Amino acid sequence: MKALVPVTLIICGTILVSLPYLDSTISMNNMTALILATKSTVNLTGPLTRDYYTYSALGGFLMILAGALLALRKTDVQKA
Repeated sequence: MKALVPVTLIICGTILVSLPYLDSTISMNNMTALILATKSTVNLTGPLTRDYYTYSALGGFLMILAGALLALRKTDVQKA
C-alpha cells in the first residue's frame, strides 16, 4: 500500500502541471467559437493570471520530485 504514495504523487503532480495549459486551450477554443458565432467583439483576456500558471507548475514539479525521491528511497530501503 505504501508503494502507491510515490506513484500517486507523480500522477497528481503531472495533472497539476498540465491543467492550466488544458484550461488555456479549452478557453481559447471556446472563445474562437464565440467570435465566429456572434461576429462581434469579445474580451480576449484570460480568466487565469500568469501567477497561477507559475505556481501550478512549481507545485506540480515539486510533487513529481517528491514522488521520485520517495520511490528511490523505498527501493534503497528494500535492497538493504
